[in-house]
Amino acid sequence: MNLDKLDKAFSNFIRSEGADDNGMVRCCTCGHPSPWQYMDNGHFIPRGNLGTRYHLKNCHVQCVPCNRNLSGNLKKYKEFLIQKYGPEIIEELEQESRKDVKLYSAPSPSYSLARYSS
Repeated sequence: MNLDKLDKAFSNFIRSEGADDNGMVRCCTCGHPSPWQYMDNGHFIPRGNLGTRYHLKNCHVQCVPCNRNLSGNLKKYKEFLIQKYGPEIIEELEQESRKDVKLYSAPSPSYSLARYSS
């Protein structure tokens, strides 16, 4: 499976999904508006954990300063998640991140790519 292609397709999906008619989105942690193409796909649980790498509740639009310079701005990210999904989301994501996930568990690489590609 080409993880780079899947990461790119998933990132584009996350970042463009909530864009308005002008292609603008807001950072989930600071509220900064920007065109979706200039934003990051931020992960609350680091993307090295395959159980949550592509989890829709673990991935949200973040500006570059929050995601890269502030290492995810996790205090604000946690507040955002609790407000959006409820307090149980933190434990849910932590449990999912501990699952043993194999890269070949998707039906096929093309299935995974097609799901998030436009």
